[in-house]
Amino acid sequence: MAHQREVQLKPLPLIGPGVIPQVQRQGRGLIAFVRRFPIDCVGAFILVLVALLAIAAPLVSLYDPTHVQLRERKALPFWKHPLGTDYEDRDILTWLMYGGRVSLAVSILAVVLGTTVGAFWGVTSAYIGGRYDMLSQRLLEIGMAFPPLILAMVLVVGMGASLWAVVIAIGVTRLPFGVRVVRAVALSVKELPYVDAATALGASHLRIILQHITPQCVASYLVLITTQLGVAIVIVPNWEGQTPRLEAAA
Repeated sequence: MAHQREVQLKPLPLIGPGVIPQVQRQGRGLIAFVRRFPIDCVGAFILVLVALLAIAAPLVSLYDPTHVQLRERKALPFWKHPLGTDYEDRDILTWLMYGGRVSLAVSILAVVLGTTVGAFWGVTSAYIGGRYDMLSQRLLEIGMAFPPLILAMVLVVGMGASLWAVVIAIGVTRLPFGVRVVRAVALSVKELPYVDAATALGASHLRIILQHITPQCVASYLVLITTQLGVAIVIVPNWEGQTPRLEAAA
């Protein structure tokens, strides 16, 4: 008769031994950063809070932004309406949250679209050079001669009043900044030895642009997006009209 052996099952650790010290170090680093830059952290917290309120507006808001009443017209701020009401008894805080959704969506899409197209335009212009570079830059200067707000409004009128027309119009006004900045970076990267080595090894032009030059322009691309986002948010309300109508059009 075979002897039955007792097998002791050891519980497997759910968390590795080095995870907790790493989390503690990251927590101490975050606390040190907050102590070093307190005002910046407060501003970042406010921006994140505003963005979250805008994104979660249907869940957070207690009122319908399109519902009209006449009992509490132009009411002063109080506990029921923290920012008061307008001339049709609509809650102003609710309108701000729903309007923030449209402004954030339009601004992010427009900036990403315009900066991305401008970045690829700048890289190709810097790499090809010659007449193509000269003609593209002169065309870009003609576009920059028009005020961005007026140019965007003309494009919206030409394409029709729609949310995507606003996105494309704002994206066109952000495009020159992406072209200029990324082109300057690509011109310097183009002269580096590893690009010459890739050319000598027989790499195609498309491969050199996508794998050797474009990755070095990512840092400038991200900085452009963050800096242009605030400008786009300011431009949006100039023809946004009533927020619920634009949101319904989306």
